[in-house]
Amino acid sequence: MKIAKIILLVLLLLSSRIFAQISKNVLDNSKGFGRTSGLYINEFMANNSSTYSDEFGEYDDWIEIYNSNLYDVNMEGLFLTDDPEIPDKWQIPDVVIPQNGFILFWADDNEEQGIIHTNFKLAAGGEFIGLYDLDGITSIDSISYSQQYCDISYGRFPNGEENWYFFTDPTPNASNNEQQIVTGICINEFMASNLETISDEHGEFNDWIEIYNAGNEAIDIGGLYFTDNLNNPTNWQIPTTYPDSTTIQSGEYLLLWADNDTEQGILHLGFQLNILGEQIGIFNGVTPIDTLTFDVQQTDISYGRLPDGSDNWEFFDPATPGETNLLSGHSYGDIDNDGEITEEDAILVLQYIVLEITDWEEWQFWAADVDGDEQIMAYDAAL
Repeated sequence: MKIAKIILLVLLLLSSRIFAQISKNVLDNSKGFGRTSGLYINEFMANNSSTYSDEFGEYDDWIEIYNSNLYDVNMEGLFLTDDPEIPDKWQIPDVVIPQNGFILFWADDNEEQGIIHTNFKLAAGGEFIGLYDLDGITSIDSISYSQQYCDISYGRFPNGEENWYFFTDPTPNASNNEQQIVTGICINEFMASNLETISDEHGEFNDWIEIYNAGNEAIDIGGLYFTDNLNNPTNWQIPTTYPDSTTIQSGEYLLLWADNDTEQGILHLGFQLNILGEQIGIFNGVTPIDTLTFDVQQTDISYGRLPDGSDNWEFFDPATPGETNLLSGHSYGDIDNDGEITEEDAILVLQYIVLEITDWEEWQFWAADVDGDEQIMAYDAAL
């Protein structure tokens, strides 16, 4: 009996110690101790002009932290920094981030404005953000980022996951939304000096850019950005108000007028093209969809992909705005890139034409060894 009482006493002591340790761990977790895997730098904005203001109405840089845990976490004593060499740059005060929730810190270098205002700002040109544990040494989460853009945030999707995206619709203090992923469209042909090739709906001969949808589904380009400067990806946004005018069906083309005269219609861009050479880009926010850097162009001669949507670029005379580039009357060389020009190349071209062209009455196609070198060339032309 005495031995049984001793064993029971030992068990009670062990149980109380285990309970105390569990209680301490829960308490420590609620205060941030040992918290190294459930808190994430989830979204931030380093160039805030008009997106979201603090309690003083100021548009400052901000950093959002996400708590993926199923319990609240008191972040008191943790550190935020913009310098990996100074991990304990700014100590977080007594603030609690709820379970599966968010907290926003203003990176405005103005601590006098409140307990969620840090002693540093973020650099739009690229920098570092780090969240560190109570010792000011152990990293909880960090990111080294590159160029940021006005009123566009950078964040994880889904929340707390490893993939980072630019968000044209930032979500400070809220769950990050899935961004529209656009694929299949490309810059297919353009003309930077149009004197008499084709006129717009106002009878004006302006620069133009042809967009081709090589995908299997219709794509509305409303909301996408077009630019003539890849360092300024949000130069001009296509309005979202007329989807009937901005939707490109699969295998179809849409002509945009690069005339810097946006009052003339929804398909008129806010820039012109430079005949001496520059850039063209399509962006989803600041995520590139298709870009091109081109050299000197010639008047009334376009530059485009051959075949449509391919990586091969050619000058077209005549140009084919709004139509397949196969209509240009070009000859085709080593289409399959096997080092030889053979009947296989001609067959590939013919197969493409069969798929793309329906008005056979206006077409002719032939393959021949025109120079007697036993290299067969394929040709096409619109009658």
